[in-house]
Amino acid sequence: MLDAQGRSIDYVRISVTDRCNLRCVYCMPESGVKPVTHGELLRYEEIVRLTRLLAQLGVRKVRITGGEPLVRRDLPALIRGIKAIDGIEMVCLTTNGLLLKEQLSELLSSGLDSVNISLDALDETAFEAVTRRRGVSMVLDSIDAALCSGLPVKINCVLTELNERQLVPMAERFLSDERLALRFIELMPIGLGKTLEGISPETVAALLSEHFGKMTPLEKESMEKAREVVNSKLGTCDILLNGAGGNNPKGTTTKETLEKIDLVQKDENIKTFFDLDPNGISFVFNLNFLGTLIPTQVFAKDMAEKEKGTIIMVTSMNAFRPLTRIPAYSAAKAAVKNFTEWMAVHFAPLGIRVNAIAPGFFSTKQNKTLLWNEDG
Repeated sequence: MLDAQGRSIDYVRISVTDRCNLRCVYCMPESGVKPVTHGELLRYEEIVRLTRLLAQLGVRKVRITGGEPLVRRDLPALIRGIKAIDGIEMVCLTTNGLLLKEQLSELLSSGLDSVNISLDALDETAFEAVTRRRGVSMVLDSIDAALCSGLPVKINCVLTELNERQLVPMAERFLSDERLALRFIELMPIGLGKTLEGISPETVAALLSEHFGKMTPLEKESMEKAREVVNSKLGTCDILLNGAGGNNPKGTTTKETLEKIDLVQKDENIKTFFDLDPNGISFVFNLNFLGTLIPTQVFAKDMAEKEKGTIIMVTSMNAFRPLTRIPAYSAAKAAVKNFTEWMAVHFAPLGIRVNAIAPGFFSTKQNKTLLWNEDG
């Protein structure tokens, strides 16, 4: 299956219930919602059959959601049935965690591959303000149990005016644990979410920077602080993966080629080569080039002292053949490629290997029939 943009659809979310044992203010009224009748819900047999059909169309990953999926009886049996379908590679679960610990053993034996746990606060009062229920200790116990079992865990925290002060405590508790991923999620202004004030990504970044210090590959002082933390917890760096990079609309043209009509008839929606902002171009170059140079200056020093190490630079296929419309990004990645070759020679006497990977490939009219089947 392909979406409207030609991308392969290999992932499906299946809601197994509309019921929940919490009443999160951005999700559900305090009195709850009128429950769907038993006859309106898909039976487990029907869900397995539907998933089998989707697998035949290319779906490989299934996420079980709700409501709260663990309030539905015998959920491990459903997971076991889905895992048995030919072609299904992963079955994941999204839960609020209240019932996870008590069902974890059965879920693991059924083949569950990973779990996302929703947690908006560590403090019971703040937790209750968001969920209208108590139980943060049960969620934390479930997180610990899942981590001890080896199950991959992600924690989702939706930030609102009600739990803004929980941002730093959540970061302090979870960001240093390499066994899980903590994700701060922006409030969606839909449904009951419209009634709350969300916390912008800029505010999140500012609050974290104020408490932990600014972390950016474009400032050497910031990278030195990162090196201190890495060295104290893990030891000196053996492998450096330089993945900083990105583009900016100010360094991008609207059309692939320049047309004379765009010079005559000025359209504010059309950005030509002559409208490119030098500040935008500079931003892209700094992010891609300095974003690899500065971390290398900091972390490769330890490699040089012990005379061994590996540096992997993330460049792009644009470095070899620039794509249209993104001159700044293409040129910046070409600079990273050139820099990689220079460093490979410069560091060779000290046993430091420097290589690059260039993600991406091109689908053109000339090679489209070689890369794609007729059905896409």
